[in-house]
Amino acid sequence: MSTKEFVIFGTRHLGDTLVLSELIYNIKLAYEDSKVCLVVYPQWEYIAKLMNNIDKIVVLDKRGKHKGITGTLKLKEEIGYKDIYASIIPFRRQRHIWISIALGSKYILFNDINFFFDRFIRHSKYKITTNPKLHITTDTAGLLKGITEHEIVHIPIKLNKSNVIKKSFDINLTECVAINPIGDGDYKDLPLENLIDLISFFNKKSQKIILLGKGGKAQNYAEALRQNNIPFIDFVNKTSIEDLTSLLCDIKCLLTVDTGTAHLATYLGTKTLWLTYQNNIWAADSIYKNSDWVSKNESSEVIYKKMTDLISV
Repeated sequence: MSTKEFVIFGTRHLGDTLVLSELIYNIKLAYEDSKVCLVVYPQWEYIAKLMNNIDKIVVLDKRGKHKGITGTLKLKEEIGYKDIYASIIPFRRQRHIWISIALGSKYILFNDINFFFDRFIRHSKYKITTNPKLHITTDTAGLLKGITEHEIVHIPIKLNKSNVIKKSFDINLTECVAINPIGDGDYKDLPLENLIDLISFFNKKSQKIILLGKGGKAQNYAEALRQNNIPFIDFVNKTSIEDLTSLLCDIKCLLTVDTGTAHLATYLGTKTLWLTYQNNIWAADSIYKNSDWVSKNESSEVIYKKMTDLISV
């Protein structure tokens, strides 16, 4: 049986890249003698190295060496696969369709792109998967249904912690709870007054709190905590992706509104409370015993109780 070669475009956010682990796992189940190349943005190359069952990682420099037709040919050369069975594009990127055609992929699997593009590609020779009801973040492996009848297996994602670059910190992380109160939109953020209440609850129990986050708003939260004389350990704007990964391996528990950080912590095995803005649609499900979720609209008391329950498990 010939080797089946797959190219997956993991070119979106941190969490979106991590959830591709289940897709890759199911490829290996359905096609035992398969090779998987994962194409990622530069900022997620390190994360890709923590994922399992990947045979090759190619970093996409879309504004540099991989720009335009010449760049596409360069990308094809770097991928190096000569007989690609399927290119898989989980997230809407029309350019990746054209790249997949240039790669000579037998099948191209993707979720909805847009009406006109769908109609064009439907009349081509390429097999497609378009399913408007497919929640691509939680069922990425569902794209394989376009080419295989093999049962899709839903398994807990585990990252390869042996590949984590361990960093040294001046604190004992095992005694710390980390909180990331800022997401990628105001609608996701934990209100400042709730953060103050939460940290105050923990401080009464002599629990050390690390504040995580990126950007100006996270910095403003840190400054507000100082002005209110709230004790905390300030890691805002101080962690690279390598630092964050190392830190998450060792802390007692994480509370976060940022789904990318939540995915990373959950898949590293860290106790993680997802603070969500729309029920649990983005949160890890019950197969993750180290993870739970709560609405950010709940009271500080409820969120604190959820955290302490998770820590005590």
